[in-house]
Amino acid sequence: MKNLLKGQIPEEYRLDYGKTFSEQTAKIYKKLIPELKKLMSGHYNPSKKNRRVKAAIKLYERNDANIQEFNKDELLPMLLQNDCHSIKQSDSEDESRQKLPNNKRFLHVYDQEWRSNKLKHLLRNVLDPEAEYIQHAKKQ
Repeated sequence: MKNLLKGQIPEEYRLDYGKTFSEQTAKIYKKLIPELKKLMSGHYNPSKKNRRVKAAIKLYERNDANIQEFNKDELLPMLLQNDCHSIKQSDSEDESRQKLPNNKRFLHVYDQEWRSNKLKHLLRNVLDPEAEYIQHAKKQ
């Protein structure tokens, strides 16, 4: 890697490969990283969540069959937020909760649609490859 980078980085940002990382930490954090962030701004989105949302929007725009079975108004907010919960509660849950002694908590685990194999397939096999394609297309 260092052989690839030799000659491509301006002198003021180059690292001394004879020194340890610890010895060069100040230079890395004060000069190199801010410069890299500035160069990458607008070209690179480090958030997997944001990449998935962009990919989902593109697939909805193209009416892709892989994403059409998911409601756009439900899927996009779910991709943006990590706190996806079901607000539904059955009568049997209420009854069983009443039977518990005081100060005991009840944990229900559901196989919700948004946690299904279909959704996992959508995220890993449809949105992630599409996000990768979009990212590489921007670079070219």
